[in-house]
Amino acid sequence: MSLQQLKAMKSGNPRRELLEQLFEAESPLPDAMSRMAALHVADKNAAAELRSITVQANDRYFPHHKDVPALILLFFKKLHGLWSECANPKDDLFVASFCMYGVSAIHPFENGNGRTSVDLGQYLLMLRWNYPYPPLALPKDAHRLIASYVAALDDDCDGKSAESFYELRQSLADYLDGITLSEIKETVPFQIVTDWLEQALVEGAMPSFEEEGSP
Repeated sequence: MSLQQLKAMKSGNPRRELLEQLFEAESPLPDAMSRMAALHVADKNAAAELRSITVQANDRYFPHHKDVPALILLFFKKLHGLWSECANPKDDLFVASFCMYGVSAIHPFENGNGRTSVDLGQYLLMLRWNYPYPPLALPKDAHRLIASYVAALDDDCDGKSAESFYELRQSLADYLDGITLSEIKETVPFQIVTDWLEQALVEGAMPSFEEEGSP
């Protein structure tokens, strides 16, 4: 898809318009993520609050809501650190894939987490590449496909016992804290998602290494 086609699609697309507004304002990642989540649940507030309840999708439980703030801080810290390991734009796509996984795994909001994860990955690349438009031409249900690939990376939780939630928090925290870009690139689900994202790149969006920016 060309840049001209992308501009033509802009009108009437709230997700695209919000991403462009956030880019222009150079919004910090936590603020941007909250605004994305609010958009996806039609929240009248400008930013969504972190969830205060336990959530699940089918038989899968996500971390206890009391653990969400600490996990989110760890997640953003890891994202920042991963950029220093990137050697080329393809590495940036791996980080975007990891970003989408992180939001999906933590599930920081009551609803809209999947779409928020995709939008935050888009926003990361916009900042990284200094590109004012979403660089990935993805279908509306992209979050479902991505979630189906990365779900296998998480441990199970019974959603009932404190011990199970504790184990889920610890395993996810250890994973977020310890993983390196090299390990991400060797992980099959991230390889699959990253290859798919690369195929969805808008023409001209991915820079050469020399042109690459930094969020």
